[in-house]
Amino acid sequence: MFATLLAVSAEQQLLMKLQSTVVMSIFGLIAGLVFKQVLRAIIGDGFIHASPSRRSPWR
Repeated sequence: MFATLLAVSAEQQLLMKLQSTVVMSIFGLIAGLVFKQVLRAIIGDGFIHASPSRRSPWR
């Protein structure tokens, strides 16, 4: 695999890095939205809208 990376031009390496960054960002966004929905289904809306009584007294 390392020999393959040496054979690839700098432009192609930059394009591959950009593509992987975009894919990882999209995956993170989708995973975050799914995780938010799962938490909302399990806990309810309490994790999003904290009441003043749940806030830390140290703030």
